[in-house]
Amino acid sequence: MKKLSLFLTLLFSFQLLNAQFGVSAGYKTITAKNWEYVISLHQSNFSTNESYANGIQFGVDYWFRLKNYRVEFVPELSYSRFKRIYNLDEVKEDNFNSQFLGLHFNTNFYVFDLKGDCDCPTFSKEGNSLEKGFFIQVAPGVDYIFNSYISDGTSQKSNDIVPSIGIGIGIDFGLTDLLTVTPMVKVHQYFGAEWDELNTIYEPTQSISEELNKNNITQLFAGLRIGLRLDSDKY
Repeated sequence: MKKLSLFLTLLFSFQLLNAQFGVSAGYKTITAKNWEYVISLHQSNFSTNESYANGIQFGVDYWFRLKNYRVEFVPELSYSRFKRIYNLDEVKEDNFNSQFLGLHFNTNFYVFDLKGDCDCPTFSKEGNSLEKGFFIQVAPGVDYIFNSYISDGTSQKSNDIVPSIGIGIGIDFGLTDLLTVTPMVKVHQYFGAEWDELNTIYEPTQSISEELNKNNITQLFAGLRIGLRLDSDKY
């Protein structure tokens, strides 16, 4: 058992030394018209101290690439959250929350250097340029969405699995042979997201169509990725 543990430890250490991974964070906006309409029914009567349209996303990823072309794959696990809080009075609040746990297969196309031979994904300051660093990203994926409504001790929750597609642009800035900083902007489209029973939260005072529980969602992301590569001697 000890030998097996030692072997697994050494194997993990070897993989870590050959890892090419990154972390990212950024600001997101969300457009979900049907959900926003249901939630906005409170706006004429109560004040809000947060906007449902704003959120933060964090992600971790792993990097690999094609051998002869500047096409790079960056599968990413990400988390983002959006919320709106209504002050019903000095004590009571209405809380609406949407959380996204996503797995996206980000694919970067370096369109100005598709057949170039550079030290990728990170390159030294001497080799850095717009031509080598600029890319277009296509990002198919799937998200698990956690929705919740909490008010005065009562709660309503709904989860859904939703396919998505994203497209964006970015540019790599190689700080060293090990470290890359990449500003990015992306648009993600989510298809057929459903917040089950959202239309019932105001019953019996208001009757709202069940069709408003479903909508397509658009998210805009602007952020920064930091890439770390521990095997730069391979390229």
